[in-house]
Amino acid sequence: MEVRAYASVADGDPLRGQPSYRLPLFLGVGILLTAALSVRLAYELNRLLFEPGGPIDLLVLRRMIHDWLAGLPFYEDRGGIHPPAVFVLLWPLYGWGSRTLTRWLYALVTAIVVAAFGRLLLREARPASAWERALLSILLVGSYPSAITIGNGQITFFVLSATLAGVFACLDRAPGTGRDALLAGLFLLALIKPPLTLPFFWVIAFSKGWLRPAILALTAYAAVTGISIALHGTTLDGLLAMLRAWYGRAEYGMAQTGYGNIHSLLGRLDLDAWVLPASGLVFALHGIWAWRHREADLWVLLGVAAIVARTWAYHQVYDDLLLIVPLIALYRLGREGTADRTAWALFLLGAAALAAPITPILAHAPWALVLVWLLQLGYLMQRARRVPVAAGEPSPDRPRSIAA
Repeated sequence: MEVRAYASVADGDPLRGQPSYRLPLFLGVGILLTAALSVRLAYELNRLLFEPGGPIDLLVLRRMIHDWLAGLPFYEDRGGIHPPAVFVLLWPLYGWGSRTLTRWLYALVTAIVVAAFGRLLLREARPASAWERALLSILLVGSYPSAITIGNGQITFFVLSATLAGVFACLDRAPGTGRDALLAGLFLLALIKPPLTLPFFWVIAFSKGWLRPAILALTAYAAVTGISIALHGTTLDGLLAMLRAWYGRAEYGMAQTGYGNIHSLLGRLDLDAWVLPASGLVFALHGIWAWRHREADLWVLLGVAAIVARTWAYHQVYDDLLLIVPLIALYRLGREGTADRTAWALFLLGAAALAAPITPILAHAPWALVLVWLLQLGYLMQRARRVPVAAGEPSPDRPRSIAA
């Protein structure tokens, strides 16, 4: 496998050569944006740590883990849609401490993960100036999906960070036992929430060295599932009934909740039975597209995978964190020597959408967010068709091919 080389980025500041009022204008907007997003983040941190019922998902996950380990009829009576392995995989973070301890432990682990996630994204974006770096950092932690993920005590940061770290480790590291063990661990974490992560695996599916760690991760996931079922106390006779109940709850829940995805659309059309076949079709089509464009810029492929992941299956508002990925891809394209104005326009539009107050948008115009995603998707898919050099010759403007 060829080790991926990073795309070069133009050294110039995008404001260079522009009218003198541009820099104060951008700085003023940056200060206002920083203040607004800082207030939002402070509110969500207070909700996580101090409000009695504030981190609703953290408390729900903690209760689900306890109910599962207590052997209570989970899928039939409690409406659970999480597969059994999740309860064992999330127990170290959510399952063993008191409510107060779990909140603070989650806050500490999240701070570490967000810092690592932000470092990875900034390394890839390569902002040209300190104020660009600061604005990207503030947007990362203060955008509505980031803040809500933290305030709710959700797992989106953990799963998305593990997925992207796995992609880069697979493409950047030479094959070996240590690399395979690292990838298997990251892939196992990514499998905690497959609807959020599976499309990203198409990005590396056509490179060498990913299959063995993927098999190891799937084997580990199957083992954890078996352990979880045993801890629940389910007999072999009751296993099939439990799986049927899980499938029925998952199918109904995916169609009747969430927004901005195929499942919610089919639910509104009373086509609940088609949610999984429709997702399978989208997943397969994305795989065919990823294979045909495997020579494209890595971040273009990641941006497309993120938007597909957001729309192909059930998601709630905190999973809009996926839209950070195409934003970085657009930023990189806008910073190229060609200074692509369309990329900049879509970057600014996407940044505005992530910084916007989400409650009134969801109440009155959720379609506006979906429209932004589709515009970004169309542009990135069009950019993936551009292969500026002959096959096998690395371009200074894009990574090497990930294809074998």
